[in-house]
Formats: sequence, C-alpha cells, structure tokens
Amino acid sequence: MRTSFLARAAAAAWVVGLLLSAPPPALAGDCFSDPVYERNEGATVTTGARVRDVACMEGSVVKTTLAVGTRVTIIAETDGWYKVRTTAGLEGWVGQWLLSVGGEPPALTVPPTSLEGSAGPAASPTATAPPVTNVQPLPTAGLIRGVSTRAVYLLHNGKRYAFPTERVYLSWYANFNAVVVVSDADLATVPLAGNVTYRPGIRLVKLQTDNRVFAVGRYGVLRHIASEVAARELYGDVWATFVDDILDISFGNYLEGADISSSSDFDRTTESEINEPAENIRPEGFDDTSM
Repeated sequence: MRTSFLARAAAAAWVVGLLLSAPPPALAGDCFSDPVYERNEGATVTTGARVRDVACMEGSVVKTTLAVGTRVTIIAETDGWYKVRTTAGLEGWVGQWLLSVGGEPPALTVPPTSLEGSAGPAASPTATAPPVTNVQPLPTAGLIRGVSTRAVYLLHNGKRYAFPTERVYLSWYANFNAVVVVSDADLATVPLAGNVTYRPGIRLVKLQTDNRVFAVGRYGVLRHIASEVAARELYGDVWATFVDDILDISFGNYLEGADISSSSDFDRTTESEINEPAENIRPEGFDDTSM
C-alpha cells in the first residue's frame, strides 16, 4: 500500500512539475506583439498538437490536430510558437513545447498553397496586423490589409507591395496603427507588384545557408560586410544582435552589391534616412549594385 501511495504521489508531482515547466500560453493582449523569425527545419510532434490560425490561444481557430510522432516543417518562429507546414501543405501555429526540433524537413505530399501576401520568391510568413475593427474605403496610398487576411501591404502608385515578414515590417514601423482595413473586393482590384525589403541601414541579414552577413542598402541592395572590424565600426560591439536570418527564397527580393571592407564603404546614417518604404521601391530597370 505504501509503495502504491508513493508511486501515485510521485506521478502527481511529475504532472505538476510538467505543468509548471510548460511555457504559459500567450493571452490575447500578448499576441501579435513579438517579432517573427523565419525558420526552415524539421520537427516531430511530441504531444498531440493543435494547429491554430494565429500564434495565440485566445481568439484563434484550431485548423487541425497533429498526432504524436507527426513530422512537420518549421517555417517561422515567434515567442512561444512555431509556424509549421504539414506534409499535406497545411500551415498554422503550434506551441513550441509540443514539438521536438531536429532532422530534415519532411517532403510535401502535395504542392504548398500560395502564400497570401507574397509575390514571386518571397518568404513566409507575411506580416500580420491585429484583427479587423472597421472596414474603410480604399485609400490612394499607405498601408492596407483585407478583411479575411492579415497580410499587410504598401499601397503605392496604384499597386500593392507585400511585407513578406513581420521583421521586414517592423524595420519600417513600430506598430500597426496606420494599417487601413479595406474590403476583400477592393483589395483584389489592386495588382500585386512585389515585396517590400528591409529598411536600409537598420538591420543586418544573412541567408540560412550562407554565413555571410549583409548590410541592407537602398532599393534592397545587399552589401556583404567583409570583416568583423567593419561590422563593429558600423553597428557597434553588439552588431550580431542586428542580424536577421532570411530564407533562401527571399534572396530574389534583393540585389547583391559591392562588399563593405570598412565603414567608409557604407554610410549607415544616410541609408537610414530613407524612412518610408514607398521611397525604397526599386525603379524599373534599376541595376546599380555599386550603391
């Protein structure tokens, strides 16, 4: 009897410890406030996992449930959550504590669905704005989104340009306050012309399959920083904290320019004076990668 009691007590303590050690789910007030980082790696479901439409416990819709042992591809990460893609092409958000990360991404059994808010070789996920509050007429310029999607676009000269990730969006804006919600019908009348790139001079980027670190110049020209000395001169001793990973498929949004050998090769102050993404839309035919 004593052994049975001790066994039950130990089991109860283990369950309590597991609950206490599990990361707390995000509440509605905490959602959509953390940056999203792109990922591309395999993972295995360790506990039955609910796949949600947004990285939030409250107000989210459960799209499906994944059984223990299911292999998925992690395509993005935010605080406490992974965005995953199943082998059937379904995408959604899963609590990080429900997955064991490792191994190659599993092969798709069907082609992936097109990513809302992407144009050409853009990365996922798109920048997402808070839920709809009110629908307004289509403006002539500015930031817009539709009713049924949270992807955010720059409206410029009668065309829309997608923010492919929240990291790109947050290099330009501190919040989503300026985003205008328009009807899906109005949104569909505006042709999708491309993707917004990182704001010049603000962040550093690197590809997940390439260890080179790039500064971002105007019109999305990437400048390889050839030495750590140059990186420190431009971004300080904590330069590594400025580096964002981007997926290889995002590379097509940029042009590769001349290397930066010293701080004199890149005027970060001048570059960062471009503070509106409309000023950074690459002119048609532009190919000056010496910038």
